[in-house]
Amino acid sequence: MIFNLSRPKSMLPSSYFWTWDQSTNWVLDDPGIVNFGSWNKYLKKPETYVEDYRRLTDMALSLDIKGIVIWGFLRDSHGGIEYAKKVASYAKSKGVSIMPGVGTTHYGGVYHQGDNKYNINTFLNANPECGAVVSKEPGAKRALHAVCPSNPLFKEWISEGVNWLFREFDIGGCNFENGDFFSCYCDKCQAQKENWPKSDPNFFRYQAMCYQSALDTAKSIFESNNDLLITWATYCGFIPEKLAVEKDKPESFVTKMGTSRPEMFNRLSYEGIAQWTLTRMVREKEISLMDFLDNGTPDIIYDNPSWLKGITPPSKRSTGFVHQGSQWDYSPWESKSTRYSLILGRIKEACLRAYESG
Repeated sequence: MIFNLSRPKSMLPSSYFWTWDQSTNWVLDDPGIVNFGSWNKYLKKPETYVEDYRRLTDMALSLDIKGIVIWGFLRDSHGGIEYAKKVASYAKSKGVSIMPGVGTTHYGGVYHQGDNKYNINTFLNANPECGAVVSKEPGAKRALHAVCPSNPLFKEWISEGVNWLFREFDIGGCNFENGDFFSCYCDKCQAQKENWPKSDPNFFRYQAMCYQSALDTAKSIFESNNDLLITWATYCGFIPEKLAVEKDKPESFVTKMGTSRPEMFNRLSYEGIAQWTLTRMVREKEISLMDFLDNGTPDIIYDNPSWLKGITPPSKRSTGFVHQGSQWDYSPWESKSTRYSLILGRIKEACLRAYESG
């Protein structure tokens, strides 16, 4: 059933739902339901995967939500290519864009889980020399779950995989990630520091390396269809202030960029849409819905040292991501979990501030 809701035209026309396949539960009698966490196995029936996203697609359509990000879009355990095509094609027929989650150097690859050449584990089993060195310890071995972004084989592999994804499926975009503050300590990746501003946080340098080839490939695809939503995670907020401690991997709840403009925005040939984490930028204490009744922009939303009025992200196109109310039973991105909380005030605040910030 598709609800016909009367509502004004969205001021955020490129909004999307961000989901995991295993915890998107609209078919409530499947014995394999998991309702928490991420990176879990998919235990539901393959048919349930299709039906869960059919129902969510109908809801997105009724709310005028443009897209649905699916992490776990391609898994052997829920029908692989065949069932992913059913999900994507149904959504396209309704005007909703399916956006597969794509791990470039971590998080599964283009094919999230299974025996496929575009899966990271499959790729690294065949090419172990392409593994990232994820430890600073002398003699550290290359990983079999994360890829070195300096390796030429990786660049060919991710480019080929992204092209295959858009060619094979009726999708309307994708959501790139690289592993929540990825790092590689091989000689090539460390040598790249010499050509990078020393004042720029290291995690942005790694992001540029991890996303460059995928975004270059997406650029050519976008040029033939500029309605696509090509998004990628920054894993942080966009406050232009220094970090308290310079690290390769800052705390996951970081609100600051550590600089006024990360160097990667000067070097990427195609930016796509930067996905900024707004979780800690919004007020910790939720604004009551009553405060929005008489004034759609109450003054209290600006009483927030974590998001001063007038601050805008350095990216050409931006979107915001919040963890509040999501499937994590404990979230390191919040001081306490809001999993079972009503968070409409936070959603209104985040959407309003995001709109004002461009």
